[in-house]
Formats: sequence, C-alpha cells, structure tokens
Amino acid sequence: MQIKIFFLILTFLLIPNITTALNITNTNFQFSEINTTIIFEDNLSFSSIEVHPNYLKLDDYNISINISIGSLNVTVMNLTTDYKKFNETASDSSGEANHTIGNFTSSTSILIKRDGSNWIQATSNSIGEINFNYDGVLSSTILEMLPGTISQQSQGSSPSSSSNSIDTEEETDYYITESQIEKGYEAILSKKNKIDFDLNNEKHSIRLSDIKNNYVTVILSSKPMIFYLIIDETKKINFNEDDYYDLSIYLSDIREGKATLMIKKINDLVSEDSSEEERSITSDVEDYFGYPQIARIQNSGDFLVSLIILIFIITMIMIKDKKRKK
Repeated sequence: MQIKIFFLILTFLLIPNITTALNITNTNFQFSEINTTIIFEDNLSFSSIEVHPNYLKLDDYNISINISIGSLNVTVMNLTTDYKKFNETASDSSGEANHTIGNFTSSTSILIKRDGSNWIQATSNSIGEINFNYDGVLSSTILEMLPGTISQQSQGSSPSSSSNSIDTEEETDYYITESQIEKGYEAILSKKNKIDFDLNNEKHSIRLSDIKNNYVTVILSSKPMIFYLIIDETKKINFNEDDYYDLSIYLSDIREGKATLMIKKINDLVSEDSSEEERSITSDVEDYFGYPQIARIQNSGDFLVSLIILIFIITMIMIKDKKRKK
C-alpha cells in the first residue's frame, strides 16, 4: 500500500545536514497549493528532498507540475539526467498541464514527447530546467524527455542527440518556447516542417509552402497570412492590429531545398504613416527595389476564373477559324 507523505509531516525534512542517501519507494508527495500528486513507484535515492507548497526539490533540482482544472497524478517511471519518463492522469481531460522539470544540463536542447504526438524541441535554461505545457491530459498519458535535437523525426522514430542543428528531411512539427523566441531562434526548414510556438499567450505556427533559389513562401497562423521572403529580408508581423509589431522573421539563406529563418519576438512601434496593410505586416525591402518578380499567390477561385477565361478565348478562336474555312 502506498505511503502518502504530506508537506508538513515529512519528518526527515526537519533534520539538518542530511548526508545519508534518502530512498523513496511506493511514495506519494502531495502539495498544499496545487492539485498534483507525484508518485515514485521505483526505488530512487537522493541526498535531500524538500516538499514545497507548489514544487518538489530533489537534491538541487526542482519538479513542478500543475493542472489548470481538477487534479493530476504523476507517476515517475524514470528520472535520470539522460532520460525522464512520467505517466500522467488528470481528473478532467480538458485541463492544461504546466511543467517545470529540472536536472538537465544547462542551455541544452531537450526533446519532449507525449503519447500520440511527435517529438518537440525545447532548450533548458541556465539552471538546467525546461518549461512547457500541453492540454487534453488523458488517462495514463506517457511523457518522455531526453537531451537531443530533432533528426529524422517521424512518429515512433528515435531522436538524435549528437547535433546542434535540426535535420528537416523528414516531415516534422516542432515547438519553440516563448523564451527562445525572445532571444531569437534560428530554424532550418524544408517544406515538410512546421514550427509551433507561443507568443503573448497565443498559439501560432509557421511553415513554408514553397522554397525557390532566392525566396520562400511563408504560411503563418493563427492569424492567417501568406507572404514571400527573399534572402536578407526581414518581415515584421502585427498579430493584434495594435501599435506594435510582435514578431520578426528573417531569411538568411537557402541551400539544398532548405531555408534558414531567424524568428524573434519584438515590440517595435508601427509608423504613423503606415498603410493598413503595412500595419499588419511590413518589410525592410521596398517592392520596387531588389524584389524578385514573383507571381501573385492565387487561391482556387482565382485559378478557376482564369481557366474559364482561357477556355472561352480558345473556343472563340476555334469558332472564328471554322467560319473562315467556310
């Protein structure tokens, strides 16, 4: 039977200067300020354990997992520097689980995966913690974390941990945190990739629908936008239609069907003389100077109208030719 140990009754926390190893097996830790229970089923050993109102401190690193609705049980299945595996079950599947997980190498790329989804990529901070969240927590959701970068990622494949770059040959969706965007995040993308990210408490995504020798076609959501970027061009995006641009996207290079983008959170003031279109999206390249001749992006309706007109013209030419022959 599992032993439940509550915040105020962990007697070994009252003993100063613990030097012997503390083993925890079949042990539950419950918190006074969050509706989360962390369960250790296997025998794990630590030099010190501290239970705080909203996080658990094991040796020198923290674990904090909070559910937005209802309660959450987290069973720790593996907890090493190289690999962490949790089994999470929420009482309400509509809840969002917010995680702060420590014991990673500082400033290192970390891969995260939950049941039924692809690996996403985050970066640990200066004290070796990663912060992330996901919604729709189901019964017995397996969550895995390990150092590495996305490489040849498809569902069920193994990640690579030997490179600092992203191999985007395979179809891959990956996630970058808002803190990464604040610093500026460089991504090397093919047409098969999509970047998901959070910005100012809103979810967005970027993907490339076309890559040419000197420009790419960018599709930006959640505010639907389709636009071009040429090499050495920066576009600024205003998601909220207010007086400030929120995001900049810079295209630095195109090689072997892959584009290198720098994505950065900004807070740049919109010029007072900007047009309505420029208030939404603006470029540091003038249309009349240095911009390639790029065909206008057509939707399916435009294409259909163009096709009908072309058929009509051909038909009229054929009719005139028949009349001449008569």
